[in-house]
Amino acid sequence: MKKNEYKTQVEASKTLLKKETNLNNVVRNDIPKYEIIKQLIVGLESEFVNLKKIVSVDFEVNDEAVAKAEKISKIAFALQSCLNVDKGEEVAVNLTWLYRFVRYSCKRIIDNEDLTYIKPAHLVARNLKEGWLNMPEESRQIN
Repeated sequence: MKKNEYKTQVEASKTLLKKETNLNNVVRNDIPKYEIIKQLIVGLESEFVNLKKIVSVDFEVNDEAVAKAEKISKIAFALQSCLNVDKGEEVAVNLTWLYRFVRYSCKRIIDNEDLTYIKPAHLVARNLKEGWLNMPEESRQIN
């Protein structure tokens, strides 16, 4: 076995072990729900930053941009599926609309190669991140 192949396998094993540990922590409820949603929101915003870097090179949609838009859409869907509209009332409804807008902007990139909505959707993601990170400690309990 070549050195590079061995190194790749070791890294893959470490990644798999890390994912398994994370999954076990989630299943056992060791990770607070606040932290899970925080990671999703932070990931959503950082993926928008990466998407903007990709399309800023030649100002057109390529395969990498489509893949990034699909990933962003999946994160937004995961966040939307965490909402409890019955308990959250107006806040949950408003967040639903924001996540739908993010998903719509990704759909425009994927289907129409339309970059018009990247900046507004990124601003939505950035504001969601800032709001979530600045949430008071006593409000972080999620049922």
